[in-house]
Amino acid sequence: MMRLLSGLSLLAAGGAWYLVNVDRRSARALDLVELQGDLPFPLWAGLLAVSVVLFVLGRPARAAGAVVKQRPARSRTPEATPVSEDAGWYASAVARAATRGWEQGVHVAWSPVPGVDVMLVLQSATQARVKRSVRAFAGFLSELPRPRRVRVQLRQCDTDGLDVTREVEAAVHTFWPRSHLKVLKTGDDVDVLFSQPEPGWPG
Repeated sequence: MMRLLSGLSLLAAGGAWYLVNVDRRSARALDLVELQGDLPFPLWAGLLAVSVVLFVLGRPARAAGAVVKQRPARSRTPEATPVSEDAGWYASAVARAATRGWEQGVHVAWSPVPGVDVMLVLQSATQARVKRSVRAFAGFLSELPRPRRVRVQLRQCDTDGLDVTREVEAAVHTFWPRSHLKVLKTGDDVDVLFSQPEPGWPG
C-alpha cells in the first residue's frame, strides 16, 4: 500500500514539475505557480519528498539478526563533500531545510529562479541575524553535493555598515577553498558560483 501511494505521489510530483517548469501557461500551471508563491519550496519537491518517505516506509523490514553495514563517517573537508548516495537526497534536503529551525523571517527556497539551485531568503532581519543565518546556510550547504549557484537574498534588512558580500565569503570559505567558488554581488543579492558542481541537482 505504501509503495502504491509512493508511486502516486511520484506521478503527482512529475506532473507538478511539468506544469510549473515546462507548461507554465495553462490554467492549471498558473494555479500551481500561484500556490507555490505561498510555499517556502516548490510543490513538486514536497510531493517528491512524500514519495520518498512513503517508499522507505513501505520497504520490508530487515530479517532478524541481519548485520547492518555502518557507513563511514563523512569528512567535513571540501575535498570530501558528500555525494548523493540515492535518488532521494534532494527530497531529503528539502525536508530537512523545512524543519531545520531557521530564525524568524528566514527560509530556504529551492530552484527559485532559473540558474539558481537554492536560495537563502532573509526578511526584515537584523545584522546579527543576517550573520548567523549566512553561517548556518553555508553549513547546511556543506552537507549537500556542491550546487552550481546559490543566492543570499535580503529583503528590507538592516545592512547599514554591514558588508554582506564579505560575510558570505567568510561563511562559504569555512567549508570550501577560494579556488572552488566565486562570490558575486548581484544587485541587492549575493551569489556563490561553484567551479566544481556535482551532479544530481534538478534543472
